[in-house]
Amino acid sequence: MLPDGWKSGKIKDFFMLQRGFDLTKAQARSGNVPVISSSGVSYYHDTYKVIGPGIVTGRKGNIGDVHIINENFWPHDTALWVSDFKSNNINYIKYFLDYVNLKKFDEASSVPTLNRNNVLCLNCSFPPLPEQKKIAAILSTWDRAI
Repeated sequence: MLPDGWKSGKIKDFFMLQRGFDLTKAQARSGNVPVISSSGVSYYHDTYKVIGPGIVTGRKGNIGDVHIINENFWPHDTALWVSDFKSNNINYIKYFLDYVNLKKFDEASSVPTLNRNNVLCLNCSFPPLPEQKKIAAILSTWDRAI
């Protein structure tokens, strides 16, 4: 039973995760666009693939940490990024992904690997946008206090 206005579905009904783009450090040209890999900013390039703000998490190597990127960026192929927020609040989605604990979806034996399809098919419920904003604001206040 859901509160009024909440919707149930699969994660892919509320936002989409997309694999990043190939770019080696040797291919990168001098610039100020962060290339975000599974562990955060790896190096800089002169071209962006995504207009910020955005969300990036690790796909291969380091999985589970979720980052909001406020500027235009290049999501590396070792990362997943939210390609469509589907009119949901970016901060709420960040907290939601933190709560989901993506590390538990590691499916590799040696190098941690996250298959986005295993995440996108999870059942979940989302509140309406005004409630998302309130929840994210409260959680953000607690984060700052900590």
